[in-house]
Amino acid sequence: MPYVIRNSVIIGTLLIIAFFIGILLNATAIKKLETARLKYNDKIKGLNELKRLNPDLQNQKKIIATHDILQKKSREEKKRILKEENPTISYQYFMDICDNYCPNFNFNFTYNTSIENTQTNYNSYELNGVSYILDIYKFIYQIEMQSPLYTIESLSIMDNIPQGAKTIGDTVEFNLKLNAYFDQAGTEIQDIPMEVIRAPYISYNPFYFRIHYPVMNNENMKYIDVDAASLIALTPKNVIMSDKSGNITKLTVGDKVAFGYLSGIDWENHSAVFRLNKIGIPTKKTIYLKKD
Repeated sequence: MPYVIRNSVIIGTLLIIAFFIGILLNATAIKKLETARLKYNDKIKGLNELKRLNPDLQNQKKIIATHDILQKKSREEKKRILKEENPTISYQYFMDICDNYCPNFNFNFTYNTSIENTQTNYNSYELNGVSYILDIYKFIYQIEMQSPLYTIESLSIMDNIPQGAKTIGDTVEFNLKLNAYFDQAGTEIQDIPMEVIRAPYISYNPFYFRIHYPVMNNENMKYIDVDAASLIALTPKNVIMSDKSGNITKLTVGDKVAFGYLSGIDWENHSAVFRLNKIGIPTKKTIYLKKD
């Protein structure tokens, strides 16, 4: 067979094979498209029927609000009452929390009372001691967020918190009272696994009073107390004040005073403006030059 004829036969055969393969692939694609179109039409019909039977589904805000309510209810119903409860169970539960989340939390454990009646059964416990503020916070957070039903009845931190106890790295005295509830219809504590729940990080002492009495510490005593002083002279750049003892202090804008600083000079109205924070609330104080 001549070379040209042989090549023509081969090419023709390949073209015929490619043609039939193309027809086969095209038929398969058309079939898949038709199947997808039928499924799509069925879903559209189902969606329209669902909308007809449930008109509220078209109200997106109502759906979101209902979802939020269900989430809140789920969180509220997360707590599970224990079937059996005693000091050994509670002490071990508290130690498990410490081992997992706050290993430096130190406490003394005391069993107080047991209340059993037809409606509510619970045991009362008391934890006290000296521990780091952040560890106390982590322990309480786990008691609140884990599933076993324990309620915090009272929490007290030492009233006379020292000046250095404003940060999370300080230790304070504490007293914590809790109730542990139980019922025969409840759940065994070994059937309630401890969840992995991390407390949100805090960079301040949550138990320190943000609103407080003025504290005249050594830092504040170095500066003039403008509440007990008078303005005796004024220039566009300086103010001169006198305290009760007759001591004279010259200030420029930005200079510190007790509990604050000089923030501005109102030359037209002959006054000095101070920014102070004595009790945890920033305030502005204006002192006018005496007319005499």
